[in-house]
Amino acid sequence: MATAGRPTTFMERVKELDLFFQGKDPVHKTMRRIVKRLEKAKIPYVVVGGMAVFAHNHRRATNDVDVLLTQEGFDEFRRRFVPKNYDPSSKGKRRFVDKSSTITVDILITGLYPGSGRPGPIAYPDPS
Repeated sequence: MATAGRPTTFMERVKELDLFFQGKDPVHKTMRRIVKRLEKAKIPYVVVGGMAVFAHNHRRATNDVDVLLTQEGFDEFRRRFVPKNYDPSSKGKRRFVDKSSTITVDILITGLYPGSGRPGPIAYPDPS
């Protein structure tokens, strides 16, 4: 039996994984929703992380969506979509929860070091 919307039995987890690999699960729906919103708002972005790996035919599951934005794009994302479509997470200033699916969306910022989000020797490039 699922608790708080999460599968707990083996068969429930297999069904959830099957939906993921068909692109019909909440993570894929969340990704498509944020991409549509960013494109409509003309905010340059790149989907990164597990969903990008999956898109390049490396089959693995993930439970969140990671998006790369410029600082200006992030400011515009917050202005347009928070809290209307996404709730801020208590687990990070660039982590949000999609109100429709409760899937986590992590925003990475160009020019910052992967992981810490501070300036460093390697930085995310501009998505535009």
